[in-house]
Amino acid sequence: MSKQIILHTPGPWLVRTERADMDIVAFSGEREFPIALVSEHEIGPVIGEANARLIAAAPRLFDALKGMVGLIQLLPTSDQHSGLMRNHRYEEALAALVEASESECEA
Repeated sequence: MSKQIILHTPGPWLVRTERADMDIVAFSGEREFPIALVSEHEIGPVIGEANARLIAAAPRLFDALKGMVGLIQLLPTSDQHSGLMRNHRYEEALAALVEASESECEA
């Protein structure tokens, strides 16, 4: 994967549950930056919290997926390893990374 400028707020992102809605915030030193607000109004507290935790994990998930795809791309070319690159999960991983990166490039 080529290098790119990351325009999203760096992690870690954390869930703050001080009220009925959940804030996703990023911390840099002592400063706090709002990322998202997840409301449990229509979906209930269990699904609302699960959604908030998934959003908060996004920077780590993105970095981990990018690293795994990079490792697969570094494998020597062979029938066994090229099969990994034709695997639908690898294709989905690439598509997810492109989807996340496109929004960064368009900003």
